[in-house]
Amino acid sequence: GRPDSPQVSENAPLEPRSPYGAAKVGAEAVARAYTASHGLGCVALRPFSVYGPRQSRNGVFEAILRQAVHSDRVELDDLGSVRDWCYVADVAAAVRLAVQRAMPGEFRAYNVSSGQGVSVGHLANRIVRAAGRSVPVVARDRPERPRRADIRHLVADTRRIEAELGWRPTTRLDTGIEETVAWFRSLTSTD
Repeated sequence: GRPDSPQVSENAPLEPRSPYGAAKVGAEAVARAYTASHGLGCVALRPFSVYGPRQSRNGVFEAILRQAVHSDRVELDDLGSVRDWCYVADVAAAVRLAVQRAMPGEFRAYNVSSGQGVSVGHLANRIVRAAGRSVPVVARDRPERPRRADIRHLVADTRRIEAELGWRPTTRLDTGIEETVAWFRSLTSTD
């Protein structure tokens, strides 16, 4: 759903606005039911905007990266949307901790991200800079955007995972961007 506060906690109402969101809520419901019926500890991790090597080619990060390296400009639908970016290695560390510390008979949900909002436009400029380019970042004029299901501001409240699991991301955004740009270039240099 649409967040009521600047940061979304694990206690925020789960009101999905898309089939994708509904599927994630459904998966958590199955995990809760499994915990209740079998007494096995289950953990639901809620990663926000994950980026890094080997990432999906369908997301905004990949779209920016591809254009920053190969195009004469970076053209995006919405430069003002704010997302909470988390490097894939940090998410993997959260998964390891959550599995190690799952409590029998208990279900816990944790937000996994940096807790810091960065606009898509600002992210694009940082990726362009990391790619060593000076191409402009511009907004497309597309009247169908944003879609009704789009959320303009989505930032995690990560206090629960910090307090209960001792997890915090360790990769700075610019460091993760640089590593992702290097990975992407290694793929495209062999094409």
